[in-house]
Amino acid sequence: TRLRACGFTLLRFIVTWEAIEHAGPREYDVEYLKYIRAIVEKAKGYGMYIYIDPHQDVWSRWTGGDGAPLWTLEAAGFDVRYFAECEAALTRETYGRGHSTAEKARSANDEKKEFPKMIWPTNYFKLACATMFTLFWAGERYAPNCKVDGVNIQEYLQGHYVNAMRELVKYLDGLDNVVGVGTMNEPSAGYVNVTN
Repeated sequence: TRLRACGFTLLRFIVTWEAIEHAGPREYDVEYLKYIRAIVEKAKGYGMYIYIDPHQDVWSRWTGGDGAPLWTLEAAGFDVRYFAECEAALTRETYGRGHSTAEKARSANDEKKEFPKMIWPTNYFKLACATMFTLFWAGERYAPNCKVDGVNIQEYLQGHYVNAMRELVKYLDGLDNVVGVGTMNEPSAGYVNVTN
């Protein structure tokens, strides 16, 4: 009711691909999708319209932001355990301290290292994020022989992303307060058209 009291009638509602399909390809988190629907229904009860924002920053939380699930990086051949060592991405998840209880327990025995100061967008230009966006947008051009489940990596990544968003939209069917669904927040071109 505070938002309505301030005159707001439209909310940008962020969802991530990882939240929808984190367990693996084509394994959708039905409880999360039902939760999203319940929130949007609640907003309708307050007279709020919703714009769904499929959000990402820097490809994934594993590459310094949020968005894509871990298995997308693994499908492209990345092993996030080595990101800190080779500086493919600098993130809390891969720097050794992470967010999980198990990872914090492992690092408790190690010498405490301070997480390096950084600005998160710098990861857009690091190997992991730039490679993933290159494969997403232009895998057929730059990596024609990179196949996952018999299809080029570009088709594989785009297909899973689009299907995850389709699954989300199915759960929002019939809600007339949803005014739109975005395509992708702040996509990067990766290495596409970068000269040498």
